[in-house]
Amino acid sequence: MNNYQPQTSPSRHKGRKIALVAPFEENHHYSHLIKRAMERIGVEVVPVDYRRDRNRLGAILSSLDVDAVIVNRGEWINPDLIRSLKVPTMLWYGEYIWGDDADAEARRGEVIYNGAVFDYVIWEGHNEPKAIQLLKNLNCSNVSYVYPVRIASDIYRKIDEGKIYDISFIGSKSPRREKFLNYISENSKYEVRHFVCYNLEEQVKIINRSKICLHINFANFTTHSQVNLRVMDVLGCGGFMLSEGVEYEEMFIGGEHLAYFKPNDPDDLLHKINYYLENEKEREKIAERGRKYLFENYSIEKTVTSLLDIIDFDSANKEIKASDYGYALDKFGTPTKNKLHIENSCRMMIDPSYPQHHHMTAYKLFELGDYDGAYKSCQRALELCPDQPITLDLMTRVSIKLGNIIGAEKQFRKLKEIEPSYAGRRELEKLISIEKIRNSVSRSHKKMEVGSD
Repeated sequence: MNNYQPQTSPSRHKGRKIALVAPFEENHHYSHLIKRAMERIGVEVVPVDYRRDRNRLGAILSSLDVDAVIVNRGEWINPDLIRSLKVPTMLWYGEYIWGDDADAEARRGEVIYNGAVFDYVIWEGHNEPKAIQLLKNLNCSNVSYVYPVRIASDIYRKIDEGKIYDISFIGSKSPRREKFLNYISENSKYEVRHFVCYNLEEQVKIINRSKICLHINFANFTTHSQVNLRVMDVLGCGGFMLSEGVEYEEMFIGGEHLAYFKPNDPDDLLHKINYYLENEKEREKIAERGRKYLFENYSIEKTVTSLLDIIDFDSANKEIKASDYGYALDKFGTPTKNKLHIENSCRMMIDPSYPQHHHMTAYKLFELGDYDGAYKSCQRALELCPDQPITLDLMTRVSIKLGNIIGAEKQFRKLKEIEPSYAGRRELEKLISIEKIRNSVSRSHKKMEVGSD
């Protein structure tokens, strides 16, 4: 049976030593696959399970002699700990963060807590504009994306098991998934089997025994923009995948490498199940094309190489003098000699997709006395990041200069709501009070002038 072999040749990153900070216990076998892929390209990996070792994470990371620290998800890791590390740090994050629902808000809170302190923040997915812009709005540095792939040809492979299941679904239970699966059971003559299984060998057997393998999103908030990693497990085994539809068919084309059913549409799912179970030859051809395409175009080694390519190892440990750049502040306004931190600050100021760019433009225009221009730049910065205290401070000052006291008070109220203990609060209160007195005096003078006429 033709099973593909993983890339084993060392890469340009051979000899690097990387701390991989990720969940490693229980069912988090993807972390182990990333570790193995790095090792296959010649990288020495120090695995750190931040969930298991959370209470002693500071002692572990500060003692490591590595070239970089890569964190996968890393929810609630202390930002001061990350900021204290002397090597480049990268956050590889792929949770759904850009919606208005409670689930997205909770995950967004993870990035708000520590995302800004990493030297690199990489979206774990395709070029999703909403996610990437949101990461920039949250003050994250060097934002880009690397699509994760879960390909392990020594694990997910074709084996001779015989197709004994009509339809299978491997995954945890959720009300939404149960609703779809129950609908199929009640309205189809075919049997659907639901396996909550974390043993990889058992998963491989289930996939190889199934005529159709399903992927149903866990909940309504789950993104439909990219394929789930389970898709690659199934294609790697030569199985036929029927997945909930995605917004971008960038990786795999429906009808060519797998099949999609319309998101949130159990009737379309039922229709596709009936069609593909009644058309065995077409189903098997699609499955074989999908498997071949997967192994010819993607590899987990390419993924980890892409991650490592992003890191500027040469600049990371260099220190510079203030005179080389004209100033030596990082993006938090803290004095630094770290070249990478200063470059990150500069990039954010010159890149219009970052709110910092528009804030700095507004600040310079304010200094030059162009208050209308400063106001417009503040507006753009607040469109990207509405809750930025320093921009609300500047917007308040600009509004005062324009004589818009109502606007100044509005921005100041919002600033106090966001950051009640804001350091510049008393100064802004004084400026607003002075402007109110001036306006009052000005109105009185005008009345006197009218009266004298």
